[in-house]
Amino acid sequence: MKNIASYTIIYKDRFGNPKTTIYRWFKLEYAKKEGDFGSLYLDLPDIYPPGFFDIDGRIEVWRQIGASQPYLEFDTFWMIRLIRKKYSKGDIYIHLLCHDATNIIDRRIVAYPCSSSYTTKNTNADKMILAIARENFGTLATDSARNISAYLDIDEDPSTSVCPVFEKSFCRQKVLPLFQDICEDSINNGVYLTFDVVYNNFGKPIFKTYVGQRGVDRTGKISGVQKFVFSVESGNLEYATVSGDFSEEYNFIYAGGSGKDDTRIIATAYNDSWINVSPYNRREDFIDARDDEDIATVQSEANIRLAQAGPKLIVNGHIIQTKDSIYGYHYKYGDVVIFNNSGLTIPIHLDTVNVVVYGSGDEDIKIYTRNLEDSDY
Repeated sequence: MKNIASYTIIYKDRFGNPKTTIYRWFKLEYAKKEGDFGSLYLDLPDIYPPGFFDIDGRIEVWRQIGASQPYLEFDTFWMIRLIRKKYSKGDIYIHLLCHDATNIIDRRIVAYPCSSSYTTKNTNADKMILAIARENFGTLATDSARNISAYLDIDEDPSTSVCPVFEKSFCRQKVLPLFQDICEDSINNGVYLTFDVVYNNFGKPIFKTYVGQRGVDRTGKISGVQKFVFSVESGNLEYATVSGDFSEEYNFIYAGGSGKDDTRIIATAYNDSWINVSPYNRREDFIDARDDEDIATVQSEANIRLAQAGPKLIVNGHIIQTKDSIYGYHYKYGDVVIFNNSGLTIPIHLDTVNVVVYGSGDEDIKIYTRNLEDSDY
């Protein structure tokens, strides 16, 4: 489908003060994935004075479907990181590269001594992430130069948490991949967890964690929220596949902590039901956790690896837009919807969006899920 949406691009300075609405552009392209920062590319006519665009200046993309209310794409903004003037075949235009606000999280390491409470924690996964954020970006940063709480809020801890509790050490690690790792640990222990930087109700950036899903649960289990289904029969999947993948299964894990030879800490994790599939199906793996000095942490590493390495059910489909299945109206980025194929019905997270919009208004949208295998797409 073409021309089903209109776009308004607003440019603000690095402090969030409005500067202009951009009405003319040649091409807009943006992509975002949950738990990571995405990229936005914008090609503009050369009608702006030198120095007009700031590094870390904000681009907001507002999208409108028909006569519905415009919405801010991903509830966030994009920060300019490259400004280039291009000359091509007699034409001059400006090219901007931006990263969305989650890029802020990629600008820190855990800058604390390795033997401190700042680099080892034992708590719920979501609370762990929020604590690390406060200690490296917010009011709990011991170096005041690292405290940007005037420009970035950190969400409050949940009163209760359903996320798993585990111990983790992370001396001098980069914060963004650390958060990604903690989220995967939670997901592998049965609780979906992700994070993002979005606007709060007052237009200030806020770092948030999301348990269950980033967007809306459209699987039918929430009262008042209509179920949404992707299937070949409904016309919004161009094709679909379901795969049972045992090719990289490991079902008996040894994890080695600190120590040497026979004095080394060893923990194991295993699943008898997977092992007993056949006489040959005990598939062993070893995890090197030599930096971990207590058995509880080593055991946690073994448990996480077992959850990661089990049999996998992989679903795949090429999502397409129809009049009853329009991105931004019937479903959005971060929603959980139903995948239905060959009698199999499972929830899938719409966690990756890639959009290209041309000056003519034509748009090309691709939606991906956590289950999607690129080789099968």
